[in-house]
Amino acid sequence: MPALDGLRAAAVALVFVTHAFPSSAFPGGLGVDVFFVISGFLITRILLKQWREHLTIGLKRFWLTRLIRLYPPLIAMVIVFAALYAFLPSTGLHSAVNATVALTHTADVVATVTDQDLGYFAHTWSLAMEEQFYLVWPVVLLLMLQTNLRRRWMIALTVLVAGASLTGWVLTGDQLPYNPLTKAGGILLGCAAAIALEYLPTALTGQTLAWVGAAVFTAACLGESFGWFTRSVSLPIAVLGILPVVLHCATGRGSLVAALSWRPVVSLGVISYALYLWHYPVLMLLRRVVPADAWIIAVLGAAVSLALAAATRRFVEQPSLAWRRRLLARRDSPPPQKVPGTVPEAVGGRVA
Repeated sequence: MPALDGLRAAAVALVFVTHAFPSSAFPGGLGVDVFFVISGFLITRILLKQWREHLTIGLKRFWLTRLIRLYPPLIAMVIVFAALYAFLPSTGLHSAVNATVALTHTADVVATVTDQDLGYFAHTWSLAMEEQFYLVWPVVLLLMLQTNLRRRWMIALTVLVAGASLTGWVLTGDQLPYNPLTKAGGILLGCAAAIALEYLPTALTGQTLAWVGAAVFTAACLGESFGWFTRSVSLPIAVLGILPVVLHCATGRGSLVAALSWRPVVSLGVISYALYLWHYPVLMLLRRVVPADAWIIAVLGAAVSLALAAATRRFVEQPSLAWRRRLLARRDSPPPQKVPGTVPEAVGGRVA
């Protein structure tokens, strides 16, 4: 689904802009919620496919694949910037604590319940949200499937919890912007959409509704930019707007899908995870060591971040994904059959 990669590219671009110009009112942070909706949707489709094919969900296998996919780039980024703590007004212990928070995927909880300054790793709160989702949601979905809960009830329950989360966000989002309980609405709506997809009429995944959703998302961004409402209001509007766009990108055709499937945009989407990891600490470091205008910092930050993201894709992500394929192939391959009447060959004093 290249259009979804294109949508990821748009989301990471929004986040980059808001971090490059932190004093502006541009609500690029809504790009994170686009990532959340996409993650909930795609992960649920993967899990449902496993259920259809095997009547079960391999939880250990799923968690292993997520671990190998997400951890190596994160470790690389943390190692580099934990070593640069001297450029922050902090101690080595402070840097070590922040690195531990990033690597244990607890930044959202830490940011919610403490005043800890996470420095270079403050942006890992969203990674923590997704990792916690990967741990909890497959178990919940498996339980609903094993109890033969009707699909409409699965959808209703997921939407109900998503609505409760979004309601909590409207009430407290401006005070607790990283609360995992009130930031889960977008992920859960993506999950509900994936469950409902096979039952939805074609019109609900069509291009017209997707363009309307894109307009609603844009209106949420503009409304917050001009101060008409706060993030507490703009986020639910943006999430509801982006949902039909995600559905259309996954299932439809047309000008919107074609635009998001443009090769340069898709290429940016492919490295969006690595780009998200690197861009925030790169911008933070540049602002501290380069006495230049914000636009110059933004251009330099984009160039450095893209280079690091491309290198991470080539030298970290691709090798780890190749190793994951080999590992899973070995796990899936049947054990060798013993031929009656044969004796195992001895190699170096051990049975081969």
